[in-house]
Amino acid sequence: MPLKSGFGLLRLQADMLWASAEYGLMLLGDNALNAMVPKGDGETPVMTLPGFAGPEYSLTPLNKFLRANGYRARSWGMGTNKGLRDRSHMNAVVRQLGHRIRESNDKYGRAVSLVGQSLGGLIAREVARQMPHEIDRVITLGTPAHFADAPESALEAVADMMALYTGAPRSEHMRELLALGPDLGDPPPRVPLVSVFSRTDGVTPVETAIIPERYLDPTGKKIRENVEITCSHCGMGVNPLVLLTIADRLAADKNDWQPIDLTSYLPEPIKSLYPLVRKGFAAT
Repeated sequence: MPLKSGFGLLRLQADMLWASAEYGLMLLGDNALNAMVPKGDGETPVMTLPGFAGPEYSLTPLNKFLRANGYRARSWGMGTNKGLRDRSHMNAVVRQLGHRIRESNDKYGRAVSLVGQSLGGLIAREVARQMPHEIDRVITLGTPAHFADAPESALEAVADMMALYTGAPRSEHMRELLALGPDLGDPPPRVPLVSVFSRTDGVTPVETAIIPERYLDPTGKKIRENVEITCSHCGMGVNPLVLLTIADRLAADKNDWQPIDLTSYLPEPIKSLYPLVRKGFAAT
């Protein structure tokens, strides 16, 4: 156990260092990124949900980016994400968040798009499952949701990371995760769902973040898409490629949904380098 905890701490520290570099890259390329991304219509509401133990201001750069590109972006308004104890607690959080979403529906006269980082994405999925008519689409960033389809070690890894954040025993967080119920990984049935994941994620095991094949719909009647980006976990809300992905998928037409192709944003001479960087531009 000490060895696992020590390795987890090193992974987390490395992930946070990488996230700092991604933030710096975002600041350096801010103007170029804003120039290339598709724009919203200025009226589309987007709500962002922070990850476990994440304060609302952790997604301030994401909200600023979205507002600069034509979206009425705001945080979830519920402060720091303190986690979920069980299914009953999740339902209470969804009800509380639901009031804010309905206020937005009434104000703007349209459904809200949700962008959730890590645990925030899990909550966003559940909101969409319980109130699909009020939600336009859900984009999750490094969200651990699919425990039923992943090895038990993946669940243990998530509990280990939660324990590092809180100082509580891993066993306590294991009980909390299991208490969320066997249907935790079921996607919202009538709402488009995009899962952004990274194989270099220093927190969330990739097996839990990918939407399993059994939930994907080749007929296109249910819009579900996995998008792989090479990035850190903590930096998903500032990584330029992730931001580009979010803007692209927010602008995608639900009636004519096409898989994302981030290489379409590259200048023609650079496209020849695609085979060298495909891990950073992959969608599955």
